[in-house]
Amino acid sequence: MKSSSFPASTANDSEITVQRTDWNDLSQAVRDLIEAHTGPVWAARTVPAGLNAQFAAVLDTENGPLFTKGLRTDHPGVARQGREAMINPHVLSLTPQLRWQVEGAGWNLLAFAYIPGARHADYSPGSADLPTVVQVINRLQPIRCLDLPVKRPSSGGRLTSTMTVTWPC
Repeated sequence: MKSSSFPASTANDSEITVQRTDWNDLSQAVRDLIEAHTGPVWAARTVPAGLNAQFAAVLDTENGPLFTKGLRTDHPGVARQGREAMINPHVLSLTPQLRWQVEGAGWNLLAFAYIPGARHADYSPGSADLPTVVQVINRLQPIRCLDLPVKRPSSGGRLTSTMTVTWPC
């Protein structure tokens, strides 16, 4: 099985390493689950960038390319991925649209509209990306995500009981 290790990026799961799995290394049940939403996958290109997905690929399908990512359902990052799906409809002016979300065959999967040439921003001092990052943050500030359930942090930093809040995305 071809995979790569990536360190996790959040304080709560900073000890966790994410193993990237290629399309051909997914079980047939997972590929069937995805193809139930996409139709036949003609080609898959693993996306090496990013730290939080065990599976991340651009899938070429009969309806065009999709960026698809996922985590095994027992991975602690599944909650974070669920929040990403909940917030997506509120931030469509800034982010690719979530096309579908599915859980099955031991995986939680999200598929987004594919944006050719998309890449992570460079946050290093003097980067040409920094003015764009500031513009995006300024556009993000007034957006409200109404009545989204979120987990309340406990004193130990773990997320516990659910509460509903109105908060900026």
